[in-house]
Amino acid sequence: MLLPKVLSVEEVDRMLRATENLKHTTLLYALYGHGLRLNEVLHLRLEDILWDRNQLYIKAGKGKKDRYITMSQEFKLIISAYAHEYQPRHWLFEGHDQVSQYSERSVQQVVKQAAQKAKINKRVTPHTLRHCYATHLVDAGTQLPYIKELLGHKDIKTTMIYTHITTASIEKVVSPLDMLKRRPESYEKPQ
Repeated sequence: MLLPKVLSVEEVDRMLRATENLKHTTLLYALYGHGLRLNEVLHLRLEDILWDRNQLYIKAGKGKKDRYITMSQEFKLIISAYAHEYQPRHWLFEGHDQVSQYSERSVQQVVKQAAQKAKINKRVTPHTLRHCYATHLVDAGTQLPYIKELLGHKDIKTTMIYTHITTASIEKVVSPLDMLKRRPESYEKPQ
């Protein structure tokens, strides 16, 4: 089984802080803060933001499935500032012509440049941020059925891959060596 590559919470935070352009920061918040796929973030429209319900409506995600996801409070704050400054007309993230969607390539470049500015020496893609979202939810104790719904997975088996990369439960495992009652003086070097 090929496990996805993930960043630590600290690395993601550095990426988000390394980006100064409001549009780029908002895009990164959308990807990481909601575990969105690249095409899902590009297909977001203003009317897909349900402000009063704190939700995003994801229309025709993978498998042409619609879903609602809880909107991050941090995203809600930044999207307000972004919408005020950029005034998108149709797509939430529009190209320079304010008619067409922001391109896949542009999103990939935003993610890559943010990782470089944050001095992350791993290959980071928009989908990496999706894996980070899911893994960090597992680490925080969120139950897999909820994560499955948030990610729009068809089968829980797909979601279960994140249990193989989470550190939350594994860190609680105590090595048999650490269970031994060793005395500190036994580590002293002979003279």
